[in-house]
Amino acid sequence: MTYTGTVVSWHSRKGYGFVECRDFEQDLYVHVSGFGGGELIEGKTISFDVQEDGRDGKKRCVNVEGDAVDRNRPGAQGLEGQVRRQGQGPVRIPTTPETALTRGETLKAVWRSPIVD
Repeated sequence: MTYTGTVVSWHSRKGYGFVECRDFEQDLYVHVSGFGGGELIEGKTISFDVQEDGRDGKKRCVNVEGDAVDRNRPGAQGLEGQVRRQGQGPVRIPTTPETALTRGETLKAVWRSPIVD
């Protein structure tokens, strides 16, 4: 069954947020993987299916579509894969769904930080 709701919060750097839907008492969790990458715009409407999360039994939004989905915003890729730099903690590597690593794959890359004026 498809539901409609409003994005009440979105955390770009973490790739998740929450959606308010009249059909549910609590806000629903939505992850960037639920719409194939991009960001959600707070206050806008989405349509989605609901799936129970196998880890904790909570409900989450999947097959997300609508005006709130923006695949063109900066920092809009899903975050996958962790790499350790020598002597430092984990570094998150932004990837698009087309370039995402699958379990067991190795990534060799040079990280270049964009210069901001």
